[in-house]
Amino acid sequence: FSTGAPGTVYNWSTVMSPEILDQSNTNVNAGSGAYTNMWQSFTAGITGVLTHVSADFHNCVGSGTLSIYSGEGTSGTVLYSGPFSVSVCASCDTWITFPIAWVPVTAGSKYTMSFVCSSGTVWTAVSTTSTYGGGIAYYGNVPGNGYSNTDIAFGTYVSPYIGLASSGTGDIPSFTAVNNGTSPVTATTTV
Repeated sequence: FSTGAPGTVYNWSTVMSPEILDQSNTNVNAGSGAYTNMWQSFTAGITGVLTHVSADFHNCVGSGTLSIYSGEGTSGTVLYSGPFSVSVCASCDTWITFPIAWVPVTAGSKYTMSFVCSSGTVWTAVSTTSTYGGGIAYYGNVPGNGYSNTDIAFGTYVSPYIGLASSGTGDIPSFTAVNNGTSPVTATTTV
């Protein structure tokens, strides 16, 4: 970019489509109670970039850090870390979606989303009748097992990776386009 007043800074961000709901557990019943941290691991079903995660919250007000880790649990490499906040009334049951900076994921590999409060608490729905079998969950002081009815309600969203960064400042760099699928992929960049 070369136009504009001296000192002008151009920020840009890219959204790719199609964005696909990759993994989820939506069959839930009772809430887990108010805790300052929780996490859910998942196995990516699609190779691409993780663009959003979601979780079902109710009866809570909290804020803190949302992190994405490699592997099952929170001992792996931190792939993303950013702020989150939730504010859900006592009689509400609300799915909240959190956009994240793109995290490359590989089909068949495990990853973990983690919510750690710096203020308030989180209260999420948990599975009591069926489970997501792709990874274990943790809420409060109760480590769970994906095969023992303890998964939280969550969703992950993946887009194909085309070789272009998710955001930047200044000129958009050249890149080699990638399409690992058989369908067209569209990238929309906003300046």
